[in-house]
Formats: sequence, C-alpha cells, structure tokens
Amino acid sequence: VEDRWRTENKLDASTRSALRPDSLSGRNRARDASDILLTASINQLLLDTFVVSWWAHGSPEVAMQMGLINIETIALNSAINGLVTAIASRERPYRDQCVGEDATELEDCRSSKRYRSYYSGHTSTAFAVAGLTCMHHYHLPLYGGGAPDALICAGGYAAAAATGLMRVVADQHWISDVMTGAAMGTASGLLVPYLLHYRTGDLP
Repeated sequence: VEDRWRTENKLDASTRSALRPDSLSGRNRARDASDILLTASINQLLLDTFVVSWWAHGSPEVAMQMGLINIETIALNSAINGLVTAIASRERPYRDQCVGEDATELEDCRSSKRYRSYYSGHTSTAFAVAGLTCMHHYHLPLYGGGAPDALICAGGYAAAAATGLMRVVADQHWISDVMTGAAMGTASGLLVPYLLHYRTGDLP
C-alpha cells in the first residue's frame, strides 16, 4: 500500500543499529521483558489502589475513586494511541524480515500490527501508569508520605523507561515511537487525574 509510512530518520536508524541484538532469540527476550515490566507496573498500581488504600488504610471509597481514575486515564490514553497508530500506519523496524518467500510464515509480517509502529502503546501505557502512580502518591500518603511515596513514583518512571527501551531492543519500535509514547503517556498520566480530580480536591 503506497500510503504506508516507511521512512526513518538518522536517530531512528542509529539507535536501532546500536541496540538491536543480532539474534532473534535476543529480540524475543527483550519483547518478553517489555511485557513483564508493563505488567509489573500495572500490578503496582492495582496494589496501591486496592490493597494499600482499601485494606491497609481502610478507605474503600478512596480505593474505588482511585480505581475509576485509573480506568479513565488508561482508557483515554489507549484510545488516542489506537487512533494515531491507525492513521500514521508506520511500518515496524523488523520490516527487513518480511521479504522473501518465508515472510508469509511470520505472524508479525502477516498481521496488521506490522503497520502499528507509531507510536509505542507499551511505552505510552507504562508512562501513563507511572504518571498515575506519582499523582496518587503525591496527593495521598499511601506509604506514609515523604521518601517512600517519592520512591514509588521514581520507580514507576524507571520501569516505564525500561519498558520503552526494551521495545527498541526487541525491534518492535523506532526510538521516535518510544519518545512520543513516553510524552503522550506522561501527559495522560499526570494531566487527566490532576485536571479532572485532584485539582478540585474531590478525594477525601
């Protein structure tokens, strides 16, 4: 299809060359690592919401409000990501594997996700979760306030950055896809809970 986005810039090309493992197994391990990191980040958010807030602090009302904020933010972030990836229709970096007679045997080459590179959904979601984590811990002393809550916030962003890096190492995304995903996810994770909820002081 002629209208596919197949170009790359110098930063994309040089970063891919520097980070992409030569072996398919190495790239697959990086992809698995990105899945694990994202799952761990989401689980931390669920832990804060339902175990720490509801059980440890005995605040089911706060826990339910946090849960609804999480759903609202992640849903909006995912909707924007899905719309942009469909419109941009950028080909993924592994496109050089999708040539020749054997290309049709590779699921990544046959499926429509081959043209869903821009921008990274894993990275966007990970940074949205990190932003949510920071907003919750900034406004609510879930871990007692101070350093413990700040540490959870920093850890969330570290995990999000590692998730994005692994998507490049896995040859699933260009670095520009990851950088855009990080920006969009951070904006969603910080602005949605702040502008719609924490700014007004609705949470008890």
